[in-house]
Amino acid sequence: PVDQELASNHEHEESLDVQDLRSRYNNYPIVETAALNEDVCERKVQEQFGVQINSLFTLFEVQLLNLNNVAFLVDIYGRGEGKRESDLPDHVGMCYIHADTLRETEGKVEATITSMKHQPIGRLVVDYLVINPVDQLNLDFSASKRIMWSKEWIALDVGHRGLGNSYTNAQHCSNIRENTIASMNDAVLHGADMVEFDVQVSADLVPVIYHEFTLCVQSKTKMGSDIMLEVPVKDLTVDQLHGLKVHHPSEKSAGVKEFVDEDQDH
Repeated sequence: PVDQELASNHEHEESLDVQDLRSRYNNYPIVETAALNEDVCERKVQEQFGVQINSLFTLFEVQLLNLNNVAFLVDIYGRGEGKRESDLPDHVGMCYIHADTLRETEGKVEATITSMKHQPIGRLVVDYLVINPVDQLNLDFSASKRIMWSKEWIALDVGHRGLGNSYTNAQHCSNIRENTIASMNDAVLHGADMVEFDVQVSADLVPVIYHEFTLCVQSKTKMGSDIMLEVPVKDLTVDQLHGLKVHHPSEKSAGVKEFVDEDQDH
């Protein structure tokens, strides 16, 4: 990333040493890299010459204060035949990705790679995802554990939707309703290190724990027979969700499933 307010200080530099800039400016963006390769799959702060592209997927994660003030300088380096790993790479080309091309939360951008003599030599295609902070939520990430992994941990036992998916035909299907407090409590009692659950947002913008985008409510036809109506979760308020007897969409065709301990927290 290049802060466009500071770019004039580096007009004569062919490329920028990110670590040098970070040491000079306390708020300079942090860039971490990783690749889908066993040797470099762990995310780490980008070195001066970046990360070697030798896999189908390479990740660049950038933490910055204001996306609108930043352009992304992409330098392309390479080593010719006969050069050793200890030799400095050659600066082959470069391109810029400007912030105004990142218009959506996620998408794809393309940029033309030019040689150091400003001749087009290739094209860079990048899939991007922009994550913005939540308004009025003051977090400084001083205790963030997003990349924490204790050396003493061999593996984590994570409960899926609590104790597990409860609406499949598989033998491992949970007999406690998924994504409920009862299911999460039972997962912990069975030794889970943590539980994963799914969050949707109601019509009045209240987070609710539910996996599917739709749910089913039971109603009656004019003839008096039962019918399942499928409704998007986002179209119901949290009070309506609490007041309705809801069913999983799969129960529309497979029939209503009975669970043990229906009176537990849910």
